[in-house]
Amino acid sequence: MVEWRALNADELRQLVGIWAPDSFDWSEGSLETLAAAAGWRVQERIPDSIRYVTGLPLQPGTADVVLDGSTVNRIRLRITNRIDPADPGGVDRLRDAFVDATEHIGRLLGEPTRRVPGERPEIRWRTAGCTLVLERLTVSLMLAFVRNEYQDLWDRIDGAGE
Repeated sequence: MVEWRALNADELRQLVGIWAPDSFDWSEGSLETLAAAAGWRVQERIPDSIRYVTGLPLQPGTADVVLDGSTVNRIRLRITNRIDPADPGGVDRLRDAFVDATEHIGRLLGEPTRRVPGERPEIRWRTAGCTLVLERLTVSLMLAFVRNEYQDLWDRIDGAGE
């Protein structure tokens, strides 16, 4: 099992600073420019998707990008290593990391605009440029930067926008 690690406040601040600004126009060209500036490199490119190696100190240290043509719809990456869900200590660490990440991102973006409870809770911050989605999965935390129109579409499909 990989040693436990969660991104700290500075690492989260850097991610939010790169991908959340209103100046990011959600084009593939801007994605490539920002990814290169962040030190990310393409690991794999398939139709409508790019996987980047981020260099973040996590396993697997990648970010997955969903494209629609040359429009970026979502950038999603793990911000903790995986836990063993059968380990109560791991479950506690994951829960604490979710609370910590919510606080760190909240300091940057203000109060969340939405909280989605459940087995896979989410905390969201909607800005003029994107929706940040912090997800607590069973084994790790994920952070996504989602183009607002794409998030709205999925909310309508899932019924979460009601």
